Amino acid sequence: MTALDGVVAGIRDALIVLDDQRCINAWLGAAPQLLGWDADEVAGKSIDDLLHPRDTNGNATSIGPGDLSCVLGITTGTPEQEVLVRTKAGRELWLGICCSFLRSPSVPRGPITGVVAVARDVTRRKRIDLAKSEVISAVAHELRSPLTSVKGFTSTLLHRWDRFDDATKKHLLVTIESDADRVTRLIGELLDVSRIEAGRLELRRYPIDVVEI
Repeated sequence: MTALDGVVAGIRDALIVLDDQRCINAWLGAAPQLLGWDADEVAGKSIDDLLHPRDTNGNATSIGPGDLSCVLGITTGTPEQEVLVRTKAGRELWLGICCSFLRSPSVPRGPITGVVAVARDVTRRKRIDLAKSEVISAVAHELRSPLTSVKGFTSTLLHRWDRFDDATKKHLLVTIESDADRVTRLIGELLDVSRIEAGRLELRRYPIDVVEI
């Protein structure tokens, strides 16, 4: 093993070299440890047939550009692409993949002769992103409900004030105040979450009666 081979073997990311038909020519770096297959098991196989990549919506996708012939001659690579793949052991794994293109040295902007894909495990980051999206969706729903109520009752009072007796007006105003308090509590909880993430949440410590609580 040469010094360069040792350096490549020690890379913590998977380094995958594909030919112009998107078949695997080299399986280097952390690829065997990350995905489970040895180099001799994957040689010549289609990268997409091997890993069955899917996007965030669960739809089948391709690693890197699906059609290499459509890539512009001035393009040297792709931004990071997040795909869900399945390892040899059947475990689902999110990969962040950046691709660069190989071309003939004699024709710098000519047809693509291969692709070098660098892949790293972004499962933890992706799960955090998906969890944040779910929280945002839930919070939006929780905010929409009381705000809709506030808007509806306020509009009703503005346009039909003279038609209601005092008891009805008071009931509507109490409902508006209750829903406004609910929105205020939700916003306060969101601010607390942001303070926790930023390490700026101040705790008030004081003795309590555990039995009473």
